[in-house]
Amino acid sequence: GINAEYGGRKTPQMATLAVLRRVIVAALLLSLATASQQITAHRLLQYDRGVSLHGSRNVWFKAPASTRSDTAGVLMLRMQQLPASLPDLLNKSCSAVLVILPEKLNQLSEESKNDWRAAERVLLQQQLNMPVYFTRSSPQVEEIYAHVAAESSTTDEYQLSVNEGEASPISPVLGANLQGWLDGAGADSGAGGSLPTLAIVAHYDSIGVVPSLSHGADDNGSGVVALLELARLFSKLYKRIRTQGKYNLLFLLPGAGRINFSGTKYWLEEVDPQLLQNVEFALCLDSIGQANGLHFHVSKRPKDPETVRLFTEFKRTALEMSIPFDVTHRKIDLSDPEVYWQHEVFSRKRVLGATLSGHQHPKSSFEHATLLDVNVDMNILERNIIFVAEVVARHIYDLQGKDRVVFKDSLAFNPQFVQAWHSVLVQENSMQAYLTGDKDGDKDIESVKLIEALESVLSKYVNSCLLYTSDAADEEDSVDLGGRRIIKKKKKRYKWEVGLVIVNMLQRI
Repeated sequence: GINAEYGGRKTPQMATLAVLRRVIVAALLLSLATASQQITAHRLLQYDRGVSLHGSRNVWFKAPASTRSDTAGVLMLRMQQLPASLPDLLNKSCSAVLVILPEKLNQLSEESKNDWRAAERVLLQQQLNMPVYFTRSSPQVEEIYAHVAAESSTTDEYQLSVNEGEASPISPVLGANLQGWLDGAGADSGAGGSLPTLAIVAHYDSIGVVPSLSHGADDNGSGVVALLELARLFSKLYKRIRTQGKYNLLFLLPGAGRINFSGTKYWLEEVDPQLLQNVEFALCLDSIGQANGLHFHVSKRPKDPETVRLFTEFKRTALEMSIPFDVTHRKIDLSDPEVYWQHEVFSRKRVLGATLSGHQHPKSSFEHATLLDVNVDMNILERNIIFVAEVVARHIYDLQGKDRVVFKDSLAFNPQFVQAWHSVLVQENSMQAYLTGDKDGDKDIESVKLIEALESVLSKYVNSCLLYTSDAADEEDSVDLGGRRIIKKKKKRYKWEVGLVIVNMLQRI
């Protein structure tokens, strides 16, 4: 229960806590005269990495509200004010912080976005003992802010409170992988025989500095919708014997991408060794919907003539389509537990791969956490999907060096399909723990809306679609451990493991 106070008199008010599958979405109460108002707020991520504690460490508070930076109560401020206020915030002992987000984050200036990204990194690197909450601007919130700002100093007249108890760690986290096949010419259905395989890979989860506001429009909604459209396009070619390619095509949607690519690690550990041996190349799609240029990240340069030919086609087609394109080589540091690109997981298993991304430089998982990933440039995303489709088709059908467009007329790219599915993806909170919860929860992975939708659409275009689900291992000292034991097998549905600790993001209720 939450009590709101006005002028020293208690007004009993039981607040309805907005909960999304055991996720804290805090209810804040403000007392105005003898009435209480309730607004929805979202707490800053809290997580542990080994013995290092990060993020907002507390949940509840009850204190007077103020807009003054020297307050000992609840500091209310706008998102644009937070970067400049951070030094004071980190060195002062206010009771809590409530940040008001603009209604449309994508309308911020580039300068404001850059300042905010820098502030996000600081917030995630620090251990903050005060609760830090975020709420969206609305007429109600603006009215509250105006009342509080009108006060010359902090008083007991306006108080904010959250009276929910502390939350428990999310460990272990459930995960799910989706795998679909298109069999090449002469392959045994679903197995691929000895034909070479091209794998197209995109993790479907995201990470957010505010977990309950993590939608991943670019990272990695763009990669997922690109994979779906590629599956749709190539299914048209592969359903006819005379246009069936000489390669098997594998479409893989792993979970836990932003948990150090644990879903990909599990898939590589548990997949049929013969299938893995036949994977000639793994193309990982990551954040391809915003930046004008594309970066082709690799861990090793190709030596096999077929793969050299594929790399050459990427460069040639990018030049033909006037896409800024470069190949970036980065050796893997095996002593570093952090995995920066998805293809590095394949490389560690001696499978050649690359990550195609709008990001030029590697980032750790938590460096991807941002509130600003709320939209893509649909023209850029559509161009990049067509680019990948043409490159893969020219490689499969030996069309290198020819300016022939494969996907046109009845095989044309479908912008309505891409836009519709991207809209579906960004409506969902796509942080893995939100999607699938933990092993002690009541969530059935197969009934999770987003995973169910992805399995349904992928099944329309591939010969077989397998859903791999998981119980995470009982690891409570790291965010980046990939488990290794199979918990259960049932009709091609397997358990994979992820070790994760993000404290206070989920409430055990």
